[in-house]
Amino acid sequence: MAIYVRKPDGSYVEGKLWGYEAYIHIPVTTIPSEYAQYKIVIDSTNVSVYNAEGNLKTQGAVANNFWKNVKSDGSDIRVFNQNGQLYFWIEEWDYSNKKAVIWVKLEAGSSELNIAYGNPSATKSDYEDANQVFELFDDFEGFNIEPSGAWCWFQDPRAVYANGKTFFGTVNSNGDIVIYSYDHSSKVLNSYILHSALQVDDHVAPAILILPDGRLMVFYTKHNGNYLYYRVSKNPYDISSWDAEQSISMPEQITYPNPVYLSKEDRIYVFFRMGTYLNKWAYIYSDDGGNTWSNVITLFEYPTSETKHQYMKIISNGVDKIYFTHSGHPQMESNTSVYFFYYYNGSLYKADGTKIADVPTGLPISRADMDLVYDANASGISAWIWDIAIDENSYPVIVFATFPSTSDHRYNYARWNGTAWEIHEITSAGGYIDGSDQPYYSGGITIDKENPNTVYFSKQDPNTNQFEIYKGTTTDGGSTWSFEQLTSNSANKNVRPVAVRNHAEIKVLWMYGVYNAYTNYSTVIRNDWDGNFNVKWQVVKDTATVSNGIVVLSGTGASIRSLQTFDNAIIETKIKITSTEQYDHGIIAYRGDENLDISAGGEAGNGYTVWVQSNYYDQSLGLRKFVDGSITDIQLGTSKVDTTQWHTVRVAFSGDKHKVWLDDNLEIDATDTEFASGYIQIGNRRDGETHVDWVKVLKYADPADFGSPSIKKPKYLAFFF
Repeated sequence: MAIYVRKPDGSYVEGKLWGYEAYIHIPVTTIPSEYAQYKIVIDSTNVSVYNAEGNLKTQGAVANNFWKNVKSDGSDIRVFNQNGQLYFWIEEWDYSNKKAVIWVKLEAGSSELNIAYGNPSATKSDYEDANQVFELFDDFEGFNIEPSGAWCWFQDPRAVYANGKTFFGTVNSNGDIVIYSYDHSSKVLNSYILHSALQVDDHVAPAILILPDGRLMVFYTKHNGNYLYYRVSKNPYDISSWDAEQSISMPEQITYPNPVYLSKEDRIYVFFRMGTYLNKWAYIYSDDGGNTWSNVITLFEYPTSETKHQYMKIISNGVDKIYFTHSGHPQMESNTSVYFFYYYNGSLYKADGTKIADVPTGLPISRADMDLVYDANASGISAWIWDIAIDENSYPVIVFATFPSTSDHRYNYARWNGTAWEIHEITSAGGYIDGSDQPYYSGGITIDKENPNTVYFSKQDPNTNQFEIYKGTTTDGGSTWSFEQLTSNSANKNVRPVAVRNHAEIKVLWMYGVYNAYTNYSTVIRNDWDGNFNVKWQVVKDTATVSNGIVVLSGTGASIRSLQTFDNAIIETKIKITSTEQYDHGIIAYRGDENLDISAGGEAGNGYTVWVQSNYYDQSLGLRKFVDGSITDIQLGTSKVDTTQWHTVRVAFSGDKHKVWLDDNLEIDATDTEFASGYIQIGNRRDGETHVDWVKVLKYADPADFGSPSIKKPKYLAFFF
């Protein structure tokens, strides 16, 4: 008679009797009505069961039998109750010294807890999955931190889909140039720092070019920098390794690289703003894949003897045409209009095909040579370009903002219909996002390059006044629009959406967080498919890096925050404090809000915090609460922390109860009712570094009691391999 067993995905396969016909049996004497996590420790003499707080529930001397028959790598371990297999995770496995630590998620209704072993043909079980056992688990072997950084909107492409991955680049709050790849199949996010500490300025975000062989070529420069930098990936569609950085000296300061490849010419172009007065756009090109480059050629020049910022948005069909839209800066000029031209086969043209000039002999061109798309002199209202796309007829589509006032921004849609430009207002957008001196910084708008009838934009929600992301769709060339709100009730701004070129599931990315100025931002990148790239943590402030499974939090206030909230839970984490200076310490925060700032001198927000440090009189840890940034000590511990050692900190909170253990020693047992729910946050309060090896969050529940462990002979024990 065949025996069938259920797999984790719900399907059934034919099973086999497990090899060694014995298993550890632990009766459940109080059958639980809800699930909970338990730790099973097997050493040379005993099997012990502990609850999530670390309290011993039962113990029995059956371990000698276990170590005689279990496989040396533990791959034959299976955990089950009376109904079938349970999810488990092997935290520690030391066969030589006979020590195993196994976590199990005991399901509601369990009347027994069993551990099978002894099958020499077994391989690792599909049920061995820490992410299924715990409420939140991270050993940081993968990149589980939400992508951070910012961008301006004049360097492109900023996001590209190719070969099953979405690639995008940012400049983070440390000034690092970072490239990310997100695998749509595995839902794994990876990152690589191309250039450390280039400049804390969103103007320096990188632009990405996918070469014909699939390698990535990424360009970046300082804001008004003297060099154009670029790097090329060693392998196609892979950001894990790169050739050395190359730099090209520029005759004048430059910003905003825009790379373009035309297959008909087999030529790479890189366009950028240039000039002492920021009044030109220029380019270089390469006919040998970027090994050598032409001299700088000025494409456009606005005559001026003072600073007059000039802007371009650029897109190509990838074969033989490059499309340009242009405007000035509404804060630098009065009545800034919108213009257009395109490149084809060695010449520049207006939208109707009228030739403007040959390239390069007829360069530079001026505004007077271009198509006038939107005339600000006629309307009396200035404009600023935001994006350009190509429709199914190879006609240009442009979106731009207009400004009846600095508190009244409007998004507009311009489309060439074959004979004339049609312009329609899409929507009002609210005011400006910048908290300093940029009243024309709109939330931002982008066109879906694969479907120019769709736009994504940031505007102020009329009910909350917060900047949210919306999707707009037109079926009549922009005359009328339907809207879908993609974000709502956000604690911080959602701004500067960018449509992913050649997109698949992820169609648009945007910045979320605190944006005060182009040199003062703390934002992460979100998307319209799975929101946060399937990650578990958000970088809150300063630097968080992942290397060899360790998170390094460096600098004042550097921290990561969970993307889910918890009311009652147990946090367990392994951390190391590197500094011996007084007041330098790590922080484990819980029930915190999005404004919780644990940095010394920058305290803000609400939540509970546990601080851990090496040099504070007779204490090394304490429990505090932040109430609108004001700190109150609740209780201090007594143990000392060694900066040369890793330490395990366990924090339990339920209702008004708060407990803290340091290396299994109960240090704090307090009550407080200030906050009921919130985020978990782990950080570094002042100088030095806090290192984090792993974090696990368990349900605050202990619904089961257990009898003594024993060895049982199975009647029908069957598992799939």
